[in-house]
Amino acid sequence: FDARDQVLKACNLLQASKAIELLLAMVLDVGNYLNGGTNRGQADGFDLMDALPKLGNVKGCHAQAGSLLDFLVRQLEREKPGLLSQLFVADGELNCLSRARRLNLRELGQELSLLVNQATSFVQQVLVDGLHDEGD
Repeated sequence: FDARDQVLKACNLLQASKAIELLLAMVLDVGNYLNGGTNRGQADGFDLMDALPKLGNVKGCHAQAGSLLDFLVRQLEREKPGLLSQLFVADGELNCLSRARRLNLRELGQELSLLVNQATSFVQQVLVDGLHDEGD
């Protein structure tokens, strides 16, 4: 796959993934529960870059309880057994997202510029060929 295909595949997987949808819905539900009674409770969404890294840092009141992330994993596995393991299959969501995440935006920009240049050259060649055909 080229870089563009990897990014498109990752975007399509994210949009279609029931596992990711359920996982994010559970994060939202827990956040709303924890923030209940405040102006942050009953939110319709959350900032991924803000909320997700904090899941591993929020600890339970008992040492064996682990983090909020541990709780979410246990809860999701209890409610939907095997769902999380689907994310880790060879060509599953996390593998595809990981490949797309490693891409360099500068390289993607260069690849896009190359495609634009090729398309421009093609259009110019078609125009020139068309003028030659009319002159014959």
